[in-house]
Amino acid sequence: MTRLLPPLLTLVALSLLTVPFAAAVDRTAGASFTDGVWINGTVDDLATGPPPANAKRPIKLYVIAPVSAAHPLHPLAYAKPLGFGAHDHVAGLKNPRAAYHGVCDLTLVVPGPKAKVGTNVLARHTLTPAAMKPLLYRARLDGTMAALNWASRIKQAQSQGLATLIDTKTVIACTMTPR
Repeated sequence: MTRLLPPLLTLVALSLLTVPFAAAVDRTAGASFTDGVWINGTVDDLATGPPPANAKRPIKLYVIAPVSAAHPLHPLAYAKPLGFGAHDHVAGLKNPRAAYHGVCDLTLVVPGPKAKVGTNVLARHTLTPAAMKPLLYRARLDGTMAALNWASRIKQAQSQGLATLIDTKTVIACTMTPR
C-alpha cells in the first residue's frame, strides 16, 4: 500500500487540477457573461472550452494585461478559477469580420529584451498559471504608444525586441464572433 500511495496522490492531484478549468469553461451555461477578444482593435465575443481530441493548427490567442484596467475583457471573477488575474485576449484572424471556430494556443505577452517598462512599454503584473508576470498592454510603435489590441502590433513589438511571447502549451477550443 505504501508503494501505491505516491502515484495515487499524484493521480488525484492531477485530476483536481482539471476541475477548476472545467468549472470555468462551464460557467457560461446559464450565465450572462460573454468573454471578449480584441481583433484588429475591435472587441468580438469569445467562447472557450476544452480542446477537441483532434485539435490541429491552433491560432495564437495572446494574453495581455487589460487595455483598460477598469474594464478588462476577462474579469478577475472569471479568470481566477483558471489561475489568471484580469486580462484581455487578442487574436489575429485571416477574415476579422467572420466567425472563427477552432482551437487556440494561449500565449503570454511579456516585456522583451529591449523593453523598458514605463518608457517604451507599459505592463501590469498579472497572475498567470506560470506565477506573476508583467503582461504588456501598450508598446511604443512607430513613435507612438499604441495599445496591443491588434495581433499585428504584438508581432511588431516582438520584432522590435519590446515583447517576448511565452507559449503556455495550453490549447483550448475557441469560437470568436463579431459583436
